[in-house]
Amino acid sequence: MMGTAAQQIGGEDDTTVMTQQKFRYGEFDIIVLNPPFTRPDSDANSSVPKAVFKGSGRDKEEEQRMRRARRQKDWQVGDGNAGLASDFVDLANKMLKENGNSKMGFILPIACLVSPHWKKVRNMWATEYHDLFVITIADAKGENCAFSADTTIAECMVVATKGKKIDNTGRGMFISLNHRPRSVLEALEIVNTTHRLDNVRRLEDEPSGGDPLKVGDDSLGHALNCPLQIDGAWDAVRIKQMALIQSAYRLANSEMWLPAQASPLEIRMCRVNDIAEVSAHHRDIHEKGERGAFDVEKTYTNTDLYPGLWHVKAPAQRAMMVEPDCHLITRPSRHDKAQTILARNGRVHFNTMIGFNANSLGVLFTEKPALGINSLPNVVLEKQVYDYVWTLWGNSTLGFLLHWVHSGKQQPGRGVSSRTALLQMPTLDVRCLSDETLTNAERIFHTLKHQRMLPFNEADHDPVRHELDRLLLIEVLNITSEDAHKAIHRLRELLCAEPSIHGGKKSRCNLEKEWETLNR
Repeated sequence: MMGTAAQQIGGEDDTTVMTQQKFRYGEFDIIVLNPPFTRPDSDANSSVPKAVFKGSGRDKEEEQRMRRARRQKDWQVGDGNAGLASDFVDLANKMLKENGNSKMGFILPIACLVSPHWKKVRNMWATEYHDLFVITIADAKGENCAFSADTTIAECMVVATKGKKIDNTGRGMFISLNHRPRSVLEALEIVNTTHRLDNVRRLEDEPSGGDPLKVGDDSLGHALNCPLQIDGAWDAVRIKQMALIQSAYRLANSEMWLPAQASPLEIRMCRVNDIAEVSAHHRDIHEKGERGAFDVEKTYTNTDLYPGLWHVKAPAQRAMMVEPDCHLITRPSRHDKAQTILARNGRVHFNTMIGFNANSLGVLFTEKPALGINSLPNVVLEKQVYDYVWTLWGNSTLGFLLHWVHSGKQQPGRGVSSRTALLQMPTLDVRCLSDETLTNAERIFHTLKHQRMLPFNEADHDPVRHELDRLLLIEVLNITSEDAHKAIHRLRELLCAEPSIHGGKKSRCNLEKEWETLNR
């Protein structure tokens, strides 16, 4: 219900009255919204409050009433973990007409395209809408990847038409702009150029890139037609070179076909949840109160019973073999829960908050099992012998390609994932490797485990990463063609040129100076 003041004219006097207009479901032809991204910590760099229903002039009692009313709503796709913006999408869906022509347009946090909490929204767009357009910006700086004025995280623009259509429900046009439109005129030209595109290149095509969006001689971005994955992430976002996402798609489907590679090669792939478990949620491990099973002490010695790996520390974690940085003590009366958590303890750790332009490791390895906490959860594979090859894969350029594509790219130079998303990430199917190959992988790991590597944004000139890639291809994947090895080198160059990876960082990492500082 919305109240509006109006003038009622008639008789001797004009009278100010309040008119009431009710917005009913199914009556709108178009809805365009830029809703508030109200979720705790949704944009930590912004000074604008993001808590749900919190306002400068609203008391706590009214705030709580509004939250209770929200919980009582019959939401189809709205999710409290996604934040209030998902409720606005739900509401817009209810308000649109069922005539096959009504449209919604939204500016949303880019997390809506990859986060498991937004899965129901994406599934609705993929199955109940057509003519879907997703626009993101592949700039290095977070604030330049936003369409809103008050946020520093990357955003996306989503436009969709309600109703199923045989030829394009389940597919969408993903547009990645090189920069935010500098004017209304430039934005209009982007729209006009997009509408003139015909037979746009597809994600499933050979890795040759998307269709360029050009105004005169200026390249403004690229477009790619992609299938809309059900129950999964939509990965073709904030990518400057669309050939990379095409290669990642091929790799996830057991083909290595990289940009500039003449023909595809077979690599057996699967999902992480096919070969591994992930450790318990960090709140179950150490949260205060009844939920946590352990207390965490920020020291570690060889005599501690339960070592842990808590913090990502880039300078100290350049080589694949890392040291624990804490130990855990079981809380009284929490023994049973602690044992359940320890059953998923192991030596391999995945970096779910990776800094592409700071961290050297996507996968970390500890000599002894160490409980992964916060952003370094354990990945417990079916057999311990798989630990070595999976660590090599996760730190190779091929493994990094999938890590980057599968991560949320809200912040410059950083990839954000979760335990749930990790389980759905494509990975090498280590079960298909022979005993000889697994032995080779273990030997390669021990040869390289103490070799310090540069951050991922400098992989193009990192001799250790080059050697890791070379040995993985030849001795593990049995790929020896010169064409494939040249393609891997080209892949490293393209990844290092991606704005969401380098984040605008121009300085280089000096491993020798950094090592001297660590020793001091």
